[in-house]
Amino acid sequence: MKTLETLLKENYEELKSEECKELVLNFIETTESVADRSISFIKELTKVGNHILELEPDNLEALAKKLFDFNLQGVTKIDNEVIKGQTENNLLNLKSHLLSYAGDAAEFIAKKTGSIGWAQQAYNAFSLSTTFAFKIDLLYFGYVSIYAGKAAEFLFEKTKDLKWEKKAYDHYKKSADVTVSLDQRHSFIAYSHAGDTAKELFDKTDDEQWLKRSYKMQKKSAEMSEETDVRHASYSLSRMGDMTKILFEKTKDLDWIKKSHEFRKKAGDIIIDIAVIEAAYAYSFAGESAKTLFEKTQDLEWAEETLYLCENSAELIEERAPLHSAYALSIAGKASRIAFEQTKDIKWAEKCYELYQKSGELSVSLNSNHCAFSNNSAADIANLLYKDTKNLRWIEQRHKHMVTAAELLSETDSIYAANLYNKAGNSAKLIYRKKNQKKWAKKAVKCYKKFLQFYESNPEIANKATAKKVRLKLDAIKKGL
Repeated sequence: MKTLETLLKENYEELKSEECKELVLNFIETTESVADRSISFIKELTKVGNHILELEPDNLEALAKKLFDFNLQGVTKIDNEVIKGQTENNLLNLKSHLLSYAGDAAEFIAKKTGSIGWAQQAYNAFSLSTTFAFKIDLLYFGYVSIYAGKAAEFLFEKTKDLKWEKKAYDHYKKSADVTVSLDQRHSFIAYSHAGDTAKELFDKTDDEQWLKRSYKMQKKSAEMSEETDVRHASYSLSRMGDMTKILFEKTKDLDWIKKSHEFRKKAGDIIIDIAVIEAAYAYSFAGESAKTLFEKTQDLEWAEETLYLCENSAELIEERAPLHSAYALSIAGKASRIAFEQTKDIKWAEKCYELYQKSGELSVSLNSNHCAFSNNSAADIANLLYKDTKNLRWIEQRHKHMVTAAELLSETDSIYAANLYNKAGNSAKLIYRKKNQKKWAKKAVKCYKKFLQFYESNPEIANKATAKKVRLKLDAIKKGL
């Protein structure tokens, strides 16, 4: 039978033995102090104990408390005793590791209990560990700095004190800076953490400097990861797109929104072969930036870019996320309408109608408000197309879309629904006059009656004059039937 000491050495990097686990649990349960044990034994015991916590986290709070105490006993032993066979650097290394293991144990308890006290203990242990690691092992310093940052973030979540979020940013940035040439993957992930934390600080303070720091961190992360981890690079590029969009909103400088479009589009391009859904989202956000550029510059190339990106996004994801497709198509619809109003080119109006119609179809059972918006927008464009072409088909479409929108809003916005029924009735009345088909007269009567039902239940829906006009129109049509 193997001794505990032998099993600890064999399971130091990874817990592989059930026998080792049982012996460690029994030893920790029955032992109050390890002050009389060697420093190597304490380090190995607490390391394996942390493996057990990671694999079986339930009901092990007592184990975590013991591990925390044992690690600190090891640090005290180094401080107060002469440890034979160890150089000064070796002892600093041991202290750094023991403190980080103590941080692991305290963090385990904090997450299980929500205790701010244990979270503070975790942060203190990790932070102190970094001070020793910085002197002798920069790579380990980088790793533990991430843990310190996460502990600080946990404290921010619990206390809402911004000092902890600022500490988290500092730890993440230091971790990234020192590991650039030592562990590139770790470094670009740490830069991304720093960027996310800086963005959180901007959200809380509205301090533009934090926004620029966030952009800078994500830019480094994207540049470092593009060749080796395109998924991560795409994430950072998307975040850069978010930052630059906000900077545009604050400064009104078009260069920022151009960068937002560039970063978001690239985020989609580099990931499309491995993550279609993420690429589709990136393209729709890029399309949103392109639409803003069209609105600000009136350059039709940006309108065409909006259509390209948003239709591409919608097509990529239509079956798996139809509501997102509906949103993307409505963005393109808005750009198309502006292009029609600018150029009076009917192709833009027809495209706009097509986009809103499909947006409504995709969202009909998923989001009634968006579906109503799309149908109402399609109705408006159909009316413009009728005025341009005098083709009654467009008035028929206008009527259909307005009725659909009114039905969707009947329960949530009775005022808007009532007015849509009135307009739908007007469309049906126009077709009846042009075609002299009774079915359209009946449709008009139905819509006007719907309006009056809403008005009678809530007179604030319209003024008395409007209600009187609707009654007169209703009576006139009835006489013709």
